[in-house]
Amino acid sequence: MSDSNVDAPPDLTKEQESLLNLPLDTANLVLEKLDPLDLLASRKVCQGLRTAIDMHGVSFDTITFDFSDDQSILDFDENEIKYSDVDNGTTVTYKDQEKRFENENFLGIAVKDLKTVWNNVSKLHIYNYAEDRTDIITSFINSLKSEKSVHVKQISLSNFSFNDVLIILQCLNEKTLETINLSNPSQTNQLAQITHLNQWKTAKNFELCNSLLDNSDQLEHLFHFEEFGCRTDVFSVENAIKVRDDLMKRSSFRTCRIYFNVPQSNPVDIAKVFKPDYAGGNEYSIEYSDDGNKFAIDCFRVGQSYRFSVRRC
Repeated sequence: MSDSNVDAPPDLTKEQESLLNLPLDTANLVLEKLDPLDLLASRKVCQGLRTAIDMHGVSFDTITFDFSDDQSILDFDENEIKYSDVDNGTTVTYKDQEKRFENENFLGIAVKDLKTVWNNVSKLHIYNYAEDRTDIITSFINSLKSEKSVHVKQISLSNFSFNDVLIILQCLNEKTLETINLSNPSQTNQLAQITHLNQWKTAKNFELCNSLLDNSDQLEHLFHFEEFGCRTDVFSVENAIKVRDDLMKRSSFRTCRIYFNVPQSNPVDIAKVFKPDYAGGNEYSIEYSDDGNKFAIDCFRVGQSYRFSVRRC
């Protein structure tokens, strides 16, 4: 048999083709075919893939992260990963598959995965259910202190103190953040300490749920938002005048919702701030005009409280 019929041996010196050797546009087309969880797994293959995937981005609409005394759950667009504290380690469960990590802390593993993906998400929700272990909360907050410029549009934080909120907000990119939602925060008297943050100053929307402002004077900390909602025990005539003469004169203002209690506040007296001849009851819808701007003002009973709202027309 002649030499021409013999297969030539492979050229071992020739560089083998791989994803990392492909043109950037072609590599991105390959990465686009992978779902987010496959991308996360691929990041762990080598430094080159990690860099390529980070440049490409792992994008999610919503990430929900919650932790309790012995468990954490990370949800990527309804794909749930559970991290559970077990004897001398952690179990990680995804789609009925379980993996055990010896001598690893469940929260430490969960936070590492969170920090891998949270830079390319529109909405990030973090819930603290660690009621009995302050060390869990401290560990979580300490793990975030070195983080900077995380790109999210909306942040929702539940059951954190304002001291913790201060640290978490500083991790977020001020140019990207648009909405801040706080649910059941403690230490509401310390709201002022986060108002100096650029993240607070540049955000457009704010919602405070399941908690009262410590005093109605704190309302003015919210006046720079385009839209906000909050609850206060007392909404006085003086507060209503500030809404009329300050908030509603700001070109950026769009709408607000303020919940308050009766008899601590008088809805009729508030109505007269905007319509001096008002002679109706506690519930009303009135129109108000000022310098060519028109507003719809409503006050209605909601449960045991009243909701006062202003909307630019």
